[in-house]
Amino acid sequence: MNVMILTLLPGCAPAVSKSDSDDEGSQLASVDTAIASTELSPASSSLVTQDNIGKQITLEGRCVDSMSGALLMGEGFSIYLDGIDRWPDGYYLGDDERTKVIVTGILSEDHGLHVFVQDDNDPVIKHGIPVPKGTDLKKASHRYILLNAKWKLVEE
Repeated sequence: MNVMILTLLPGCAPAVSKSDSDDEGSQLASVDTAIASTELSPASSSLVTQDNIGKQITLEGRCVDSMSGALLMGEGFSIYLDGIDRWPDGYYLGDDERTKVIVTGILSEDHGLHVFVQDDNDPVIKHGIPVPKGTDLKKASHRYILLNAKWKLVEE
């Protein structure tokens, strides 16, 4: 679907990661603790559902920087990390250079995707995700997010 492709364009986020700790070792230690206490199993797209809103979940996937923020892409899901503009240096180096991680956080949702109805006659260049005329903009802007996300590198 074109909407997904457009949300994956890299770059454009000026700030680096926002986290509770600037020390990577402390952050990874926190991930170990969070993963140990997680009730739901990792690496399942079935965890990213309305039924799990408000629950702590653990997912395994690959890091992607998008214009809408740091994104975790896994089998059958993509999810944004709330408050994180981009992955730390070295986690995402381009389309074929995606680091594998396990991420734990509280599943939530918002309408944070910037969508607009494409109008070829409009002289103003709009930024975001173009959608066809008649699209429900609120529904199209929906995305799942992880709150208080902590991550750990997966050795490959």
